[in-house]
Amino acid sequence: MNTILRRILKIALGTVLAVTILLTGAFATLNSATVQKKLLDKAVAQLRAKLETRVTIDSLSINVLTQDITLYGIEIEDREERQMLMIERIGVDIELWRLLQHKIVIEQAEAEGVKAMLLKPSKEEAANYQFVIDAFKKPKDQKKGAKMELDISTLSLKDIHVRHNELCISLLSARYDKGWLGGQSIEADSITLSCDTTFRKGLKPYKAAVGRLTANGDFKEQTFNVDGYQIAYQWQSLWKKRHIMVDNQAAIAHITVDADHGRYAAAVKQARYKNDNHLPRKNTGRPKRGFFDAKHLDVIADFHVVLDSIGKERITGHLDEFQAKDSVTGIDIRQLQTKFEYIKEKIHLRDIMVQQKSTTIKVASGDIVLPSKKESRQFAFSTGQITGRAYLKDISRAFAPVLRNFSLPLNLSLTMKGTATTISFRNVKVSNDNKKLQIAATGDITNLKDKYNLMVKFSIHGMHAQKGVAQQIINQFPVKKMMMKQLDNLGDLNYTGTFSVLYKKQVFGGVLKTGNGDLNFDFTLDNLEKYVNGKVSSKNLELGKVMNINGLGALAASAQFTVDISKPRTAEMRRQKGGKLPIGYFNATVDDCLFKGIHFRNISATLNSDGAIAEGDVYKSGRIRDLFFHYSFTNTDEMHKMKITKPGIKFHRETDEYKAQKAERKMQKELDKQQRKQQKEEEKRLKKQKKASGDNDEGEQKGFFKRLFSKKKKTEAS
Repeated sequence: MNTILRRILKIALGTVLAVTILLTGAFATLNSATVQKKLLDKAVAQLRAKLETRVTIDSLSINVLTQDITLYGIEIEDREERQMLMIERIGVDIELWRLLQHKIVIEQAEAEGVKAMLLKPSKEEAANYQFVIDAFKKPKDQKKGAKMELDISTLSLKDIHVRHNELCISLLSARYDKGWLGGQSIEADSITLSCDTTFRKGLKPYKAAVGRLTANGDFKEQTFNVDGYQIAYQWQSLWKKRHIMVDNQAAIAHITVDADHGRYAAAVKQARYKNDNHLPRKNTGRPKRGFFDAKHLDVIADFHVVLDSIGKERITGHLDEFQAKDSVTGIDIRQLQTKFEYIKEKIHLRDIMVQQKSTTIKVASGDIVLPSKKESRQFAFSTGQITGRAYLKDISRAFAPVLRNFSLPLNLSLTMKGTATTISFRNVKVSNDNKKLQIAATGDITNLKDKYNLMVKFSIHGMHAQKGVAQQIINQFPVKKMMMKQLDNLGDLNYTGTFSVLYKKQVFGGVLKTGNGDLNFDFTLDNLEKYVNGKVSSKNLELGKVMNINGLGALAASAQFTVDISKPRTAEMRRQKGGKLPIGYFNATVDDCLFKGIHFRNISATLNSDGAIAEGDVYKSGRIRDLFFHYSFTNTDEMHKMKITKPGIKFHRETDEYKAQKAERKMQKELDKQQRKQQKEEEKRLKKQKKASGDNDEGEQKGFFKRLFSKKKKTEAS
């Protein structure tokens, strides 16, 4: 038994020793530079034959003990003799014994100094690297064997430059580590992407860069964290209207993404968007125009967004933090929040809240239909109830500097819907805190993409402003206050009508009911020619009370007017003559006017103001005589100091017009007389009918009491 054991041990030791000697000899042979050179030459020759192109490898290093393989100076040309791939050094630490198990297990892989040019000019042309894919493709008639598994523990890349068609990618360094128990990590430094515009005509240049990017976690289980720093993207876009290229920049100082089994949360810090068309801003030389210019933006934002679930056709999430500011244009969003859901090309929003410095707007819900040329679907949107408390000064710098002092809070509610070219406003209600101002309206905006045909139209169904509110609103504007006393004299104001905003023009019209009479008006603000033109009429305006003219009563009249609003023309007139009056003229016709108890009819009046003095003529037509005079004043607040000059009288025969008016008045007088007569007859008839009804009731009552009294007498007698 002992003899057998000794023999077995001797045989085992001998076998191990023989294998060790053979392996040592093999390792020594493979580590020999001569053998490695022969292996390299043979491998390169086989690659050239298989790829049918030029292939070179400067040197090979194999360390069998550490199982390291390193190649230096690899170059491969495509079939057109262009340098397709260059690698300065590539090394792998591979477990050779695992190859017998159809597994490629790489403990560490490194690549440095990689330059690749991968081209596919069109769909019809084959890619310049297609021959490599075809060379190593398994023949169709070859039986399928066990698949080779690949497992890489660590991968390091340095100085990588890859071009795919026009896209150029460069990477300073990157590292992938499989880690333990799914704890993978990725690190990358200085990633840049750019466009080679020489590749194809019409390409727009762009450049993107990432300073540093790290990621770690279990990517298969969707539990990971990503940190990115100094992400930037630059590109050019064509402004079709002016045929000008606009420079655009987008950048993120820091972004983090956290994933937890399908739920993603992203926090972005200092996201910046900037563009420049290299033209003067739209408000250059226009102090009344806001700073907003879509081709001159510099917006910086911070936000946090969460995707609660992601499916093929459904995505849900919420934006719980958003701030954005453009210090030049005045855009300043302090907070934006919403919940969103994407389902089949539609986005549903709810619980939307937008807050500026003082303004807060809330939207119950909103729906957005995304456009699609393929499906002929147009962009559209609609909202639920919008409510808010707005301070117009919050939008003054961006859109209307004249609102910079408008600190009166306005409460509003409305609904909206629209397309890419239209917006509709419905159930619009505006009021101040004490309800002294209340407005109800609807509105529409059309031709949004064509400023020359753009039209904004609102219908005011009812506006009520108590006495003093109009002055309060006007005082919010930094403009000259004119005729404020007359406005106060009008008392409470109620207005129904419309106003429209067109290209360089605003049109207003409707009925203004005041405490001292009603006004029908229609006027146009022409910003091209710089004039206000219009007409106004009334049947019962107490002009004397409004203008503080004693003895002047109710007025039935109509007028047409033109007021010059050109600053250069007004300044020149002020320089020549001084004064504070508006510059313009008007023509008026007075159908009936009560002055000191006397009715005056058929009066025509003119007024011409040069800013310093307003003067005109009054002409009254009579049956056989006309009266006229000239008047002038220099201050609308002191109309009682009006000067009357050049009075006159003119006799003439009765005109056909006067005869027709006289006949009309006579006919109207006769109609009024007949109407009064019929009214009196009707009153008599009703009175007589009532009296007859009363007599019958009285007779019935007397008969009842007579019968009752006679019964009582009979009872007493018996």
